Amino acid sequence: MKSVFWKIWTSFWSSKMKGSSRHSVAEITGLAAIVLCIAGLLLTPQMAHGQSERQQENMPRDNRPMMGQDCCGSWMGDGPGMDRGMGHGTRRGMPSMIRHRYVMRNGLPSAYRNKVSSVSRSGITVAEGAALYAANCASCHGTQGYGDGEAGRDLNPPPANIAHMMGMPMYNDPYLFWTISEGGTPVGSAMPEFKEALAEDEIWKIIAAMRAGFPAPARAE
Repeated sequence: MKSVFWKIWTSFWSSKMKGSSRHSVAEITGLAAIVLCIAGLLLTPQMAHGQSERQQENMPRDNRPMMGQDCCGSWMGDGPGMDRGMGHGTRRGMPSMIRHRYVMRNGLPSAYRNKVSSVSRSGITVAEGAALYAANCASCHGTQGYGDGEAGRDLNPPPANIAHMMGMPMYNDPYLFWTISEGGTPVGSAMPEFKEALAEDEIWKIIAAMRAGFPAPARAE
């Protein structure tokens, strides 16, 4: 970008020096101001974009703002396949926008907004979370989180491909904890609430297992 600006400037200045006898100082000054304005317009977006990226990189991954709080990326636009539930969409693997738009309009409930995991991500925690996921989630969302569970085959919209979405910024810890706890009630989907069926530590263990890549539960000896 600097090289482009420099070429514009040198070309402009050279032409004005050759014809300096025919142009007033005011005219040359005015044209120089125009060149500087153009350069500023070219440089400003890149500087702002770089600053935004650096701010995101300095934040803990699991608590980064949900995508769309300051700018909605093109992958999040409305269209076929977008429906409701915990990432439910009419095509497997397509992220839901109903729940996301709900949070964008209303924010997370205050009780969930600053939730922080109460469990470690040790091997024991992940193993316990895997067993809880298998017992409570896999029937619809599938053993690997692909949304291909037997109980979800006839659902419309189908269960979410959670594995596909776990790396997306919108799926931070408070958002996941709220989604599992409240189920589909806030957005009108059929996903059950787990806040009464599971203890908070158990929900956090499920999230730990999901973030660990949906490991298979240990076999009973």
